Amino acid sequence: MEDEPRRVGGGAAGRGQRALFEDGDVAQAAGGELVGDSAGGRRVTGVALTDGRALPADIVVVGIGAVPNTGWLAGSPLAVRDGVLCDDGCVTSLPQVVAVGDVARVGGVRAEHRTSATAQPRIAVRNLLSGRTVEHARPLPYFWSDQYGSRIQFAGRRRKGDTVRIVEGSPQEGRFLAHYECDGVTTAALAVDMPRPFTRVRRELARADGLTTAVAGAESTVGVG
Repeated sequence: MEDEPRRVGGGAAGRGQRALFEDGDVAQAAGGELVGDSAGGRRVTGVALTDGRALPADIVVVGIGAVPNTGWLAGSPLAVRDGVLCDDGCVTSLPQVVAVGDVARVGGVRAEHRTSATAQPRIAVRNLLSGRTVEHARPLPYFWSDQYGSRIQFAGRRRKGDTVRIVEGSPQEGRFLAHYECDGVTTAALAVDMPRPFTRVRRELARADGLTTAVAGAESTVGVG
């Protein structure tokens, strides 16, 4: 794994997340990849890393991700590529068919989160009954997790190359709010035990994201027409 959880956190925020795990007596083996396991009889007793380290273990939990179950759609007219391809309103390549949830690649993004399953159906049904896309289903990405007595919250559309700025608290204190920025514009936020400041910035991000989505939708409509 990486030295810090950079995929979501990045930089100082990632180091703050790592410190949270370490304070919970969780050691992280960074700088190596898993290449195999050690089996004693029918039981795994450890794992081997690319850098030569062998980590003994009584229990090994493997997180391997998920693959969308679209095999049953093979041969159908639907466009499928790492999920069912949809426009911003959950409408597929067949206007009379909509898709929602983990399997739906809405506007080119497949968001594996419960909010996809709860927020998309209403919009998908409205577009289905309208016979065309009249509402977009791209809510601001958001997740939270309670770990080691702390609440971690993230919202926004962080992009590669965004700068990270700690705006409240500090990773050393174990409580902080970080902004991800591009050209002076906040694109996402990560918070650890900062619920009120996070809620405020999440609202601001959602408002700005809604305006951006509306403009993009209008430009798309003009282009098609």
